Amino acid sequence: MKMDMNKLLADMQKMQKQVQERIKEIEQELSAETVVGSAGGGLVEVEVNGHRELTRVSVKPEALKEAGENIENLEDLIYAAINSALTQARELYERKMTEATGGMDLGGIMDNLPPGIG
Repeated sequence: MKMDMNKLLADMQKMQKQVQERIKEIEQELSAETVVGSAGGGLVEVEVNGHRELTRVSVKPEALKEAGENIENLEDLIYAAINSALTQARELYERKMTEATGGMDLGGIMDNLPPGIG
């Protein structure tokens, strides 16, 4: 059976365009979606959007009272909350991109996207 290379190429280009369009849609969705990381039982919360941009920080007054003179404890809570939010944002991004590509392994292609997208 002879393979029509022109048709195959046209089909691949069509699929590439569809994936690119879906990725653009997802980029917009990721700007609007947020995740919240917290630490210290909610004493510190940070919110990050799907592009891993910090959008909100909340420190409850009790966190300051508990920290007292030991500011390192408060810093540790903030650090833990940020890392929690960033992990969730990365998972959100990966889940959305897997959806866009139909689970295809794009190898290093995603690594070459502009900052904030990949």
